[in-house]
Amino acid sequence: MARSSSPRPYDNDCLRLPATSSPRKRGAKKKESTGLRLNRLCPPYVTPSSISSFGRRPSSAHIAESKSLKNSGENTFCQSSANLMAVFCILSWRVLWLTMLNRTAPDASPKMALTDTEIALLDELISDVGNRRCRPGTLAFYLTKLARLGGYLARAADPPPGNVVIWRGLSRLTDIELGAEIGAAGNVGN
Repeated sequence: MARSSSPRPYDNDCLRLPATSSPRKRGAKKKESTGLRLNRLCPPYVTPSSISSFGRRPSSAHIAESKSLKNSGENTFCQSSANLMAVFCILSWRVLWLTMLNRTAPDASPKMALTDTEIALLDELISDVGNRRCRPGTLAFYLTKLARLGGYLARAADPPPGNVVIWRGLSRLTDIELGAEIGAAGNVGN
């Protein structure tokens, strides 16, 4: 009997485990491949509700959950993960861009990287005392304020602010900006 060199098909495309194959003697039972055995143990649409309700009659909520998972054309988890990664890529690009812009063009206008609202909030929240190395009104001046909002100490011997403190400062500034917009709309309070 000639052995075929083509790979065996698997039920689950995500799980590619090698088949356990060894030369068989006549009359010996054929070993099942590891991939097929795992597919039978863990079907592709196992939900927490189906695990906990083994042996019981499923409720309508469980049936709806399983049908929505089986009938959805796209994997919703993968789609939401891709959307989240896209947002994180945009945010991390802005943080990296702000950090590099602070090092390459510190005397540029702050309106090149920050909005008017962000500049006004930074002027209101952070005092100008800690910015000894920067001229007031420059990009480096406002990015140092942003980094101080994220925990940068701005001491005389400190290097320029890095990505982590810019990220923290930008995150806090965004929260403060959203709060200021809600407060300005007058929808706060009794």
